[in-house]
Amino acid sequence: MKDDDIKDRKKFLDRLVNQTPPRHEPEVEDAIRDAHQPGRVGASVSIMLDLKMADGSIESFDYAYLRRATFQEGDKITLRFGKSRVIIEGRHLHALRDSITERRARFVHEGTDTELGLRAEDESHIDRIAIEEGDEE
Repeated sequence: MKDDDIKDRKKFLDRLVNQTPPRHEPEVEDAIRDAHQPGRVGASVSIMLDLKMADGSIESFDYAYLRRATFQEGDKITLRFGKSRVIIEGRHLHALRDSITERRARFVHEGTDTELGLRAEDESHIDRIAIEEGDEE
């Protein structure tokens, strides 16, 4: 192999590795919010789970009171925090369930129909979050 061939390959690899990934237009990027956010790698567990509703309100639950998490086919997660029951419905929620049971999810965000249309088919999306108050079991 000639020295010129080696230099050309090195230049090509440098360009390939250092190229900037493609980006969406700013208005599209801003429109797509994460359905949930896991905690940072190496960080301690989260203290509270924030439920961010589509109307902008936020309800926070202390992980210390999380007694039970149930995942049902059809992508439905039911969480029991003391007397409260939180129902999360959407698609591709396996990773969210894992993050919650490991107490690493920082928030869960209820999405909109517009966001659903902008997401890739394999991305998670939360259609609905419901909070029910009741007697402890």
